[in-house]
Amino acid sequence: MQAIKTFLEHAARSDISHMSLRQAEYDTLKEIYRILEIPHEAQQLLSSEHTPTVSIALPAYELLVVAW
Repeated sequence: MQAIKTFLEHAARSDISHMSLRQAEYDTLKEIYRILEIPHEAQQLLSSEHTPTVSIALPAYELLVVAW
């Protein structure tokens, strides 16, 4: 977050400096990311195969059910 703050504080970016996220907004985004990682992992598991089989699909489904 410090890198973003430094980027936005540069004089050349004064027109967008007001768009910086507050800490609460940043924390919310981190939580959303953490939640969406679970279905993303399942989707990645299924998309790594040209033709997903039950032996791959069921563990991916179980991952969603257990972790979510």
